Amino acid sequence: MDLQGADRNTKVGMNKRTTVSELGAIGYALAGFTFWVLADSSIKLVGQSGLPAYEMVAFLGLGMAVFLEAGWLCAASQGGCGPIA
Repeated sequence: MDLQGADRNTKVGMNKRTTVSELGAIGYALAGFTFWVLADSSIKLVGQSGLPAYEMVAFLGLGMAVFLEAGWLCAASQGGCGPIA
């Protein structure tokens, strides 16, 4: 993939280039860490329940599918279904 002189702060997507500020990059990093902690905590919480493994995977998968669908609907309502980030 040829970035044609793009610097490290340039994000390449759907025929347009946008730059991410350093403050925005810090925000992405904090959001990613926060979501990782929430996902890890939810997996540990579900792991302490008496559910069988296949039901735990099913519930976590269903939750992720609902989350992704909500993100897609949010992007669609803003006029585009491209990347949410």
